[in-house]
Order: sequence, then C-alpha cells, then structure tokens
Amino acid sequence: MDKKTREELDNAIDEIIYGGYRQRDSRTTYQDLADKFKLSLNSVKEVVDDALEIAESQMLLNAYKDDGEISKRNQQLVNNHINKIKCQLKGKKKKHSHTRYRKKLEKLGDQERHTFIGTFVKVGYKEETPWNVKNKGYYPTLLLKDIYLDGRKDMLTNHLWFNYGKTFLKLGELKEGDLIQFDARVDYYYKGFGKRNKELDYKLTRPTKIKLLTERKTKPMPKDRPEVVGYVMNKNREFYLKEGRDFSTWHYKQYMKWLEENG
Repeated sequence: MDKKTREELDNAIDEIIYGGYRQRDSRTTYQDLADKFKLSLNSVKEVVDDALEIAESQMLLNAYKDDGEISKRNQQLVNNHINKIKCQLKGKKKKHSHTRYRKKLEKLGDQERHTFIGTFVKVGYKEETPWNVKNKGYYPTLLLKDIYLDGRKDMLTNHLWFNYGKTFLKLGELKEGDLIQFDARVDYYYKGFGKRNKELDYKLTRPTKIKLLTERKTKPMPKDRPEVVGYVMNKNREFYLKEGRDFSTWHYKQYMKWLEENG
C-alpha cells in the first residue's frame, strides 16, 4: 500500500469514526473501502481495526471525569459508538426494538394534538449544562411504556421519557403500572453520541390535560426542581451508586428536608 493510498484510507476511516452518520442511508463497509482503494479485504480490516482501537482509547480518555475516574454511563456511550461503527463496517445494521414503533409516531404527524395513554415505569434524571453555567444541572424525568392513542389498541411506541414537570407532579407519587392519560403533539429530535453522530427520532412533546386513570389515593410530591431531583436520587439511590451514576447528596438532602416538613 503506497503512502498516498494509506493517507486517503486513513482520511476515509476518520470520517467514518468521527464524522458520524450524516446521511442515514449511507453505510460504508469494509468491502466498500476495499473496492474503493483496490485493496484486499484483510488489509482494510487490519488498518480499520487498529484505528478503532486508538479511537476508542482516545474517546475513553476524553470521557474521564476531573477526579480521574470514568463513569459507567460514559464508558457505555463510547462502547455503543464503537460497536455501532463495527456493525456498519460489517454491513450489519444495528436494530432497535422501538424503531418500528417510532415510525408510527412519524406517520401520525405533528400537525395536531392527540390524546394518549401510557403506563408509568419509573423516574430518572438527565444532565444538562446550560451555555452560561459552569456546573451541569440535573433535571427530573419519568418513563412511560406501551403508549397508544386513546380509543385505539395498537401501540404507537414501547417507551418514551418525559420531563417530570409540574403537570405530572400534580398527580402525586406514581407507582409502577399506573395508567396515565395526556394530550401531546408528535415532534422530532436528534439523538446520539457526540455532536456529529446524530440520529433522527420522534417523541411526544408539551403534554397537557394529564390524568391518573388508576383509581387510588396518591401521596403529594414536592414542586421545586431541587427537591424533585432529590426524590429521584432517593428512589434510585442503590442503582445509581452501583452503576456509577452521579448521585447528588445536596439534592438528596433537599428532598429529605422537604419530606420531614411535609411527610
């Protein structure tokens, strides 16, 4: 392999690893690279696999936290990214169980609001760092599964995460299996690892007219975000600590203080 060919091959590999999936229908494989550069398949695989090992090590290094440790979540994100590329290069498309359901949301369109029913699973949090704030913030979320249109039995999506805001909090403390009805509109967003490796997906946004269909009395929930985040931390404490997820002691104490005053 001459120097010019190797440089061009290296550039093509870098585009695959770091360029993300700009065109969803474009999937370069080992065989595509071998044909393009007129090289043997084994030669291409050897060069690409070496590049992937270096890229994975660099991504893991960049994912380390200030204290010199890497969270299992960040490690999983890197591993998922590398594995996705390996599947692509082998000509295999990574399948997601929810893909066919999200297509139903796409067909439903974003022109009208609809009434949906979903089953509550659990609460969680997401991490965001606003552009004008140094430290990241925690935002409470909740997971609903088996979501379908009210009055129809065919499932639209097997799960969706929502912001755990005031409209949901008014329902009181939720339990796994609770049926929740709400109005919302279909919207799209891009997900993926890094800024460039993005994939189009669909969600339900701006939920209103939220009702708990399960008939039972519920315990009140805090209204302020720090206390709600603390509730989530308390609810999932054992899991977060075991999996290396961030656990905010300050938020946890805010919730315990609220619980003492309102419990």
